[in-house]
Amino acid sequence: MTNDKLIIDECATFMVAATQTTTTLIYTVIYYLTVNPSIKEKVVNEIRSIKNHEDWTQVLTYENLGNLTYLGMCISEALRLDPPVPLSS
Repeated sequence: MTNDKLIIDECATFMVAATQTTTTLIYTVIYYLTVNPSIKEKVVNEIRSIKNHEDWTQVLTYENLGNLTYLGMCISEALRLDPPVPLSS
């Protein structure tokens, strides 16, 4: 293989790995929020507390992540409890 093909192969591997770990994290967070309704309610209330909350897709943006500290803590806790790397490797 040429160097260009090796680089493309490595990039594809990283993209697949990132997709796999992100998907696993999302499933894990959703699972924990489902089995812990009180925690889920706190996350929902935090999202609703941000102005212009009529459309939640406008609230859950990269720019607003700093305003969603409780959701961030939930994501960190899900990563601590069930890290996606051992599951995907």
